[in-house]
Amino acid sequence: MRIVFLITAFAVSVTSLAQESSKLSPSEIWRAGLPPITRFTPTDYKAHAQNWDSVQDNNGII
Repeated sequence: MRIVFLITAFAVSVTSLAQESSKLSPSEIWRAGLPPITRFTPTDYKAHAQNWDSVQDNNGII
């Protein structure tokens, strides 16, 4: 039961931090371990609302 509580508390704290990330500075977001996310509208990049892309690095990792 304790482990369930800890996992739930962690998930709630991470979720609330992620929702507040727009109020954080870039260095605070980096220290919190959140991924850098930039939102673009379809008019920004002149495409449809849903687009997919994949990238492979020099080590072959996708």
